[in-house]
Amino acid sequence: MFVLQEVQDDDPPDSDSTFEKDVGKANLSTEPSDEIPCEAEGSSLIDTGPFEDPCQDSTTATDEPQHGGETEVRISSEEDVGATDAECSTESVESQTAAGGSKADQSVSTEESINYVPADETKLKVDDHSVAASEPGSIPLPSDSLPQEYPLAQEYPFVEEPSQDFYCPVTYDVMVEPHLTSCCGKNLSERAVFRIQREGNPCPLCRRSNWSTLLNKELQDMVGALRVFCPHVDRGCKWKGKLRQFDSHVEHCSKGDAPVQESTRETVLHDAAKRGDAETVQRLLSAGNVDINSTNAITGETALHLSSKGGHVEVVCLLVKAGADLNTVDKNNRTPLFWASARGHTKIVEILLKGGADFCSRRKDGISPLHVACLGGHTDVVDLLVQAGADIHLASTDKYGSDSLMIAATKGHTATVQRLLEAGATVNHKSKAGWTPLICASLGGHMGVVKLLLEKGADVNICSKHGCSPVYAASENGHTDVVDLLIQAGADIHLSSIEYGIVPLEIASGSGHTETVRRLLQAGAPVNHQRKGGFSAVFLASQGGHTDVVDLLIQEGADIHLATTKSGTVPLGIAATLGHTETVQRLLEAGATVNYQNKNGITALLNAAMNGHVQVVRLLLEKGVSVNVCNKDGFSPVYLASQEGHTDVVDLLVKAGADIHLATTKSGGVPLEIAAASGHTETAKCLLDAGAIVNYQRKDGRTPLFGASFNGHAGVVRLLLERGAGVNICDKGNVSPISVASQNGHADVVDLLVQAGADIHRPITEYGSVPLEIAAENGHAETVQRLLEAGAAVDFRRKDGRTPLFFASFNGHLPVVRILLEKGAGVNICDKDGFSPIFVASQNGHTEIVDLLVQEGADIHLATKNGNIPLGIASENGHAETVQRLLEAGAMTNYQKKDGRTPLFGASFNGHAEVVRLLLERGAGVNICDKDGFSPVFVACQKGDTDVVDLLVTAGADIHLASKFLIVPLEIAVDSGHIETVQRLLETGVPVDYQCRGGRTPLFCASLGGHVTIVRLLLEQGAGINICDEGGFSPVYAACQEGHTDVVDLLIQSGADVNLSTTECGSVPLEVAAENGHTEAVQVLLEAGATVNHQNKEGKTPLHSASAEGHAEVVRLLLEKGANSNIADKYDRLPLGIAAEMGHTDTVQRLLEADDTVFHQSKTVSALHSSVKKQRSKDYESTSIQLESIAHLKN
Repeated sequence: MFVLQEVQDDDPPDSDSTFEKDVGKANLSTEPSDEIPCEAEGSSLIDTGPFEDPCQDSTTATDEPQHGGETEVRISSEEDVGATDAECSTESVESQTAAGGSKADQSVSTEESINYVPADETKLKVDDHSVAASEPGSIPLPSDSLPQEYPLAQEYPFVEEPSQDFYCPVTYDVMVEPHLTSCCGKNLSERAVFRIQREGNPCPLCRRSNWSTLLNKELQDMVGALRVFCPHVDRGCKWKGKLRQFDSHVEHCSKGDAPVQESTRETVLHDAAKRGDAETVQRLLSAGNVDINSTNAITGETALHLSSKGGHVEVVCLLVKAGADLNTVDKNNRTPLFWASARGHTKIVEILLKGGADFCSRRKDGISPLHVACLGGHTDVVDLLVQAGADIHLASTDKYGSDSLMIAATKGHTATVQRLLEAGATVNHKSKAGWTPLICASLGGHMGVVKLLLEKGADVNICSKHGCSPVYAASENGHTDVVDLLIQAGADIHLSSIEYGIVPLEIASGSGHTETVRRLLQAGAPVNHQRKGGFSAVFLASQGGHTDVVDLLIQEGADIHLATTKSGTVPLGIAATLGHTETVQRLLEAGATVNYQNKNGITALLNAAMNGHVQVVRLLLEKGVSVNVCNKDGFSPVYLASQEGHTDVVDLLVKAGADIHLATTKSGGVPLEIAAASGHTETAKCLLDAGAIVNYQRKDGRTPLFGASFNGHAGVVRLLLERGAGVNICDKGNVSPISVASQNGHADVVDLLVQAGADIHRPITEYGSVPLEIAAENGHAETVQRLLEAGAAVDFRRKDGRTPLFFASFNGHLPVVRILLEKGAGVNICDKDGFSPIFVASQNGHTEIVDLLVQEGADIHLATKNGNIPLGIASENGHAETVQRLLEAGAMTNYQKKDGRTPLFGASFNGHAEVVRLLLERGAGVNICDKDGFSPVFVACQKGDTDVVDLLVTAGADIHLASKFLIVPLEIAVDSGHIETVQRLLETGVPVDYQCRGGRTPLFCASLGGHVTIVRLLLEQGAGINICDEGGFSPVYAACQEGHTDVVDLLIQSGADVNLSTTECGSVPLEVAAENGHTEAVQVLLEAGATVNHQNKEGKTPLHSASAEGHAEVVRLLLEKGANSNIADKYDRLPLGIAAEMGHTDTVQRLLEADDTVFHQSKTVSALHSSVKKQRSKDYESTSIQLESIAHLKN
């Protein structure tokens, strides 16, 4: 099948990069730090605790594992338990392990850095009388004086938010629900809105504008009338302001279940229950037409939920007595008992339990009323629930699996823990992560709980799944009294975490807990133990800057030269890296090797210098550190300090004798060069004052001026020029400072260099580019202007003949093009391939530039070496606006390239319908073909662009026009599988059985290609199903050859003759399917009545063909359908002999199993022996032996 290939003979010329752009900061090659485990990075060995906030919706709770699978404990404050979903603000106590560390240390390090943040620094204790920090100006009130969930502005959207000056707005709108009575003789069919205005000052009690008052008598007496309450005081504001009612025609509303807020469907009953307004609740219930169990549409809460949550005993009693559903659940499966238990409302819990409330109900994550009571330390409530039969062993079903005892122990509620233990709680219960109550209590430092658990037989050495023991947890947070108690109880202080091998001493040292460290050492903790990675206690303490801990460890014999495994860093190195001056001082006093180099050659001075720790550098210098020791890449301390711009450090090092000309190993850079490239003017000045060579060249020939110019550091450039820097010194590629400044558009630097005598016409070696061309290519208009003013040649041509205007036009830099044209740039200068500025602008669709160039006299018919013109390339690339502009400028619509292709051809080939439309409107020849006879409609059909085909056909395209290869549009559309295009061509009148090259019909081509949808379309259009090509090959034969079973099946159903044989060799579809191993097609043909023993002109049957190719499965199928294995071809060969000769063992076996009479014929046996001989000569040993054995037995 012939397919026209796309030929891109006018590929866009690449905008080549002028030179490498690596003159920025030196790339400090440092060895990656040692593998730092999760706990050494500030995360915790401790999993996400035994319990989360019970008011948080379990469906949205975070379930992300912490680093390395280790997690943290999140324990909610008991006050958070009762908050509503919308406002629940969980206070978490996030335990940090192994390593806390100050977040303030942000210094760059070439070593490992293990940041420790002690867990107790993240804790914020909240008691029952605390005020949230987010509410400045709030007055502390007892927690049960006001329900926490009373967001006034949220509950009542028509009440304005507090103004910024905390003064009341002038008016409030009050809604009254529709009712059955009338107002002024008229029925109210919708909510009535009454405006109430107050005069006076803000509420003197809370000083907020959310003022509270009972409305005047008329509104007050209305059943269900709204009252505005101060959110900070439960019983209303005592302030009496002057109220004026705008409309007095208000009737009493008796619909207690009328919604107060449409979005939530919260009713007046909900509002009253929430506020504890027993009088209103009583009136609503007495009215008898209120739905006592109606729910909030968002939270799913009923009035009983709200009153139980708020602790309103009287309201709860009224609702229970009125028959409220005690076990109704909200959206998160929480019952009124759940909320009462969470809030510690003992009396309400008692009422609900007596009323038959289900104490076994659980939230979606398995949290029960007993769990939340334990979380809040509500021992009286716990006692009631236990007496009622609550299961104290029941664990939550979330990822933690915490039971009641673990929850109480975590929060440090000693009395609650005591009650649970008395009730038979399992003292060593383990959560899913292996946590026990003792680990939880130890982590929180709850001494009373720890003591109680130990007295009850808690296992002091039981560990979590990750190896966290009670003493480890206590050591992490510095609870020395708990550590001491655990040690006395027999805690093993040598137990380490499973994954990283951290012991209590190391976690306490890294967290800076001096007294805990002291106690562990007294108990015999090995001072020089190294966990995985080689981190010791003194290393971790040094990293955290915990000098007291370091001092204590040294006194106890810590080896300060123990190095980490991967990089070989010692405590002094990490302390210097992070700038812990006091720690460095102590380590040096203890005899730390001041010039110690790790595996990468990095010293303490190198890291301190790079990170700008002046005091540490001074201290190391005082201790005699070698100032010129470099790392393995040749980076010296003064080089690294210069790179980061730490001028004070550079000054110290220079005065101490630092060699400012020490070069790096790879690039040969020196301190002045990297300081200049990094833009550190003061550092560069310091180095120059110290005698740095201003024109020093790196290995690639680049100078300090080069790097400063590249990065646009004008201050440094000025300094270097003042100090005599060579303005025209180039690198090895002949790239000058002004070239790189021009490339990056640093116009101020270009000015400085020009004033200093820079050669603006010096070309670089590779392409011959000059600064003006480079600036134009990158679109830096201001730089181009400066260079032209300095005398740059506007039409300078580089090696390939391209000019500044060429590149500006190519990249679409309109301002640059305009400047160049104003300076007289040649508009028709082409490169060596004949590409002109207007050609490349057209190629990339820069219409404004094309328009500008046309106005300046650009020749729109200048052709490239391949004969293409701007209109041709714009059409090929689908730039409709550019095409429109060129046509308006008089471009030749039917211009033909050297290959004969027109703009219409290119647009049609690439499917640009809009461009095709424009060209046709301008009279483009629709049937003009290229030199191979391919027409626009032909290539559109090949691509399947039906819209383009429609346009061309409508314009008179000849759909019968064949190429010189005798291919017509319909055939190529069929071959390519474009059914919509085929459909369109058929609708235009193309004969469905049109026979093209070789006599092939569209149906034949579609069958050969397996395009079943096109086959179906052609059959529906009446295609001749048995029309063969010149060789007698039918459509079904073609489909069988390629194994397109779905097409074969469709053709057979439509009446295809399965026994039509070819003209040349007499082959039939079954034979070609068998020969190619298409089992499914063979099956379909046999079921359709194909002659199984048909012989072609050579006497071969389908069985011969399948046997010759070794298609054992097809052989089996043919034999089952009656194929005769004893039919010989005209060369007297049986299928068995052919299979044996070709070495197809499986096929031979199939044939022998089907018929062994062949061995009774001497001629056949002789043939088998002959086959065996051939087989052996071809080294088909297994088949040969098999055939020989069978032949011998049959004889």
